Amino acid sequence: MGYISIVAENGGTSREVNARIQKARGSFSKLRRVWLSKSLRKNTKIRIFNACVKSVLLYGCETWLVTNEIQRKIQTFVNRCLRFILRIWRPNIISNKDLWKATGQEDINLEIRKRNLMFMGPCIIFIVE
Repeated sequence: MGYISIVAENGGTSREVNARIQKARGSFSKLRRVWLSKSLRKNTKIRIFNACVKSVLLYGCETWLVTNEIQRKIQTFVNRCLRFILRIWRPNIISNKDLWKATGQEDINLEIRKRNLMFMGPCIIFIVE
């Protein structure tokens, strides 16, 4: 079965992003035993997260119109997952930048932009002075 993208008449992709977050949440919850395992190293868990959850979340993101709201939703989901994997619960607090550094992740907007550029393929950039 092929992939069906959800796009509103006005070109918005909010419904599509919400559907991707729900699917990624399902993938994340199915791996709960992995996240809570004490026998797996942090780096292994992060690699599993990137392969099994983040790939589901960002599938088709090359075609999304990424607004600030969409970016915030996606980044919030990723941050919550990473905090769960690292077992950082309240009242413990860690900044997002420290979280990304500890897990080798980057701002989700940068990752989406990289995927957009790869999707467009090689291109020539002209600089007009």
